[in-house]
Amino acid sequence: METTLAVLGDGGRYATRNMNSRVMPFEPLWIAPQIPGYRPCGTTYGSFSPDDLPPLPKRETSMHDWLSSLPNIRLSGKPLTNHTVDGIRSRREWSGFARSKLVDRSKAIGAPPPQDFLDFVFDVENVLRFRSPTGCHFTLPDRPIHDLCQPGAYFVRFLDDSQDCVHWYLYVEPDGQSSIAAAWGYDHWMETDLGVDIEDDQITEIEYASTDLASCASSIDEFLRRYWIENEIHFRLVTDDWTLTPEMNDYVNHYKNPA
Repeated sequence: METTLAVLGDGGRYATRNMNSRVMPFEPLWIAPQIPGYRPCGTTYGSFSPDDLPPLPKRETSMHDWLSSLPNIRLSGKPLTNHTVDGIRSRREWSGFARSKLVDRSKAIGAPPPQDFLDFVFDVENVLRFRSPTGCHFTLPDRPIHDLCQPGAYFVRFLDDSQDCVHWYLYVEPDGQSSIAAAWGYDHWMETDLGVDIEDDQITEIEYASTDLASCASSIDEFLRRYWIENEIHFRLVTDDWTLTPEMNDYVNHYKNPA
């Protein structure tokens, strides 16, 4: 299989003021499905410039407190679109083991994953606060994937589309800065083809074409806030008896009255 190594020097990075004025490692794009009646896209997922996205609602609390304030979908009686009872039980049983393995293996490459990422992805109650209209599910990652194009950097795949259209990764740079990347145009089977053996504990490295990756958020906090509000808007517009909150109305009205 032929792959193209991305060149991530000064000429290969992208700057965007909508991501906390940070220089992001990949092209800044938000990868997401449509918002019915407000933001169409011709396929399951579209790519949207950060400059065109609505501002996120202001929040005075920590990420942990915000997550705790969200309704638990399982307890609310709403259908779980991306979790099974067996999956929830398995996640509880294995989360501590997976977390320990991920941290140890990441330190062998470079900086450890940020604490807020670990606290979110390994807490099943946090995960159960998220629905997905495209059946995405949070994984239980236990190993990083070396970035061959940036020594000391690595990916952690934590969210998968149900049909492998898109995968989302934590991306940790050699200096410890992290962001969220989305990959499309290939799926996790390419990781296996590139010598990444999921079953036999041999995940080591990945090559990629620079056009296959996008930086979609500057942090897991920013990613989750946008991911949650857009998915909740979708369900409330299409299937729910829950109505849009004032913050959700402000979000969708951005597309009627863009700045």
